Amino acid sequence: MANFDFNFQPSEGFGFGPNFGGSGNGGISNALSGSGSGLNLPENLGGDTEGFFGPDSLLGKIFSGLGSEGFQSGLAGFGNMAKIYTGLKALGLAKDKFKFQKEAFNRNFQAQATGFNNELKDRWTARSASATARGDSFQGMDEWLSGRTVNPGG
Repeated sequence: MANFDFNFQPSEGFGFGPNFGGSGNGGISNALSGSGSGLNLPENLGGDTEGFFGPDSLLGKIFSGLGSEGFQSGLAGFGNMAKIYTGLKALGLAKDKFKFQKEAFNRNFQAQATGFNNELKDRWTARSASATARGDSFQGMDEWLSGRTVNPGG
């Protein structure tokens, strides 16, 4: 891993700015070639012990020891958590879909059973009227419908 050496020098009119010229104690050219001495910050920016990623800073404590493997496993863990969340949402949607389809099936079955039973009653009424017109006797409705009807359920 290359150590970046940013040689900060005062610039004209702005008081402070990076010098990427490659001269001094490293600069950007030495940092990219690997011969630089690391990130050098002036004392007012924290020097070696403070700053944004220094070992004593909050971010330094959070990211210390992670390395590339720790960072990758952290990303993998985040990805897995996202997959778990997505899976649970999909499971909830599947349960809602099943509940809706079950209710729709039961309503349709009740309607068909009621319609079928009404057709049977109409058939009994027609046969009974025909038998009565001929002077024959015909079974009572309850006796004739027993075993022929469909229980529509709840």
